[in-house]
Amino acid sequence: MPLPNHQNPRTINEMQKSTILYGILTGIGTAVYLLIFYKLDRENAINPFVSFGSLLVVVAGMVLASRKLRDLNDGKLTKQEALKASFLVAVISGLFFYGLLYVLFQKIDSGLNELVRQKMQATAKPGDSIPAYEMSLGDILMGYGFSLIYGFLLALRVSNFVKK
Repeated sequence: MPLPNHQNPRTINEMQKSTILYGILTGIGTAVYLLIFYKLDRENAINPFVSFGSLLVVVAGMVLASRKLRDLNDGKLTKQEALKASFLVAVISGLFFYGLLYVLFQKIDSGLNELVRQKMQATAKPGDSIPAYEMSLGDILMGYGFSLIYGFLLALRVSNFVKK
């Protein structure tokens, strides 16, 4: 008796490759999204609405990846399979987004660090002095970590939406 598609090793390999591909494509999409907003106005690189807006690109990638998996699996996809695929898309795409953010702050436009300091100074109490700021790898990793929490929550929603 043949194995169901979701247990077939060939299909599992195709599903993993497909999910990774969608993660990479979504990552490129989030990087392009950030670059477009950065080119429009460099302050957009530190705008939290721009960062949260990139989640729309991630959700689109999650949905497309899950639908592709469902197609590879003869129209069937469990919630767990959809969750796994959706979260992997978030993990991979976050690497692209936060990797680019780090490169922007460290290599391309180190003046963004001063912009952050100015924004912090503008919201500080009168008389408070804000020291020089530099985006560190730790800051990027912490942002990436928080994005994984949001990514998991979004993956849960997407997995409920696309399962069959």
